[in-house]
Amino acid sequence: MKHWTDRSVEDFQFRVAADFVAQLEAKMEQLDMSQADLAKAMEVTEGRISQIINSPGNLTLSVMVKCVRVLGMKMSLVAYEDEDRENAHGPVDAEIFRHCWERLGCPRDFWALEEESLACAASAMTPQREERVKVTIQSWDVAAHAEGDASSEINLGAVELLGGRPLTASNLESDIELASEAAH
Repeated sequence: MKHWTDRSVEDFQFRVAADFVAQLEAKMEQLDMSQADLAKAMEVTEGRISQIINSPGNLTLSVMVKCVRVLGMKMSLVAYEDEDRENAHGPVDAEIFRHCWERLGCPRDFWALEEESLACAASAMTPQREERVKVTIQSWDVAAHAEGDASSEINLGAVELLGGRPLTASNLESDIELASEAAH
């Protein structure tokens, strides 16, 4: 069965716009801002604000940007694929995207996202897992690595190495050399 937003473009648009308005209302409540206050700050009538909040289906991108700027917020439009081609579940709530973004440390670009991903993986490192990584690195066959036969035991995922440095090829080589020297 399809989600109600699949009936028409207008239904889908209304659902997305209503989600946006819910975010505005939450921020207005946080700021203790009334619709009249928002109207004054946006230099529009209270009637227009009422229309935006109570009938959001016709919001334009321009009005949305004005709203978030007045409230000290930013916005981004996100198109995504979720393997729900039949639209059985409708669009993902914007709060899901916001919570995920916040959990990743509010990255501003792909570089910050990568740094946060590495930091998240490092913070998930338990003492047992850290010891397993150290042992794996220490037992790695350095000669096989030099010949290009990398060990399948080493997971080149986002982990921290011996000195708390991020996993990079040069840091990995350095720690392997240190571990090899320590073993001899």
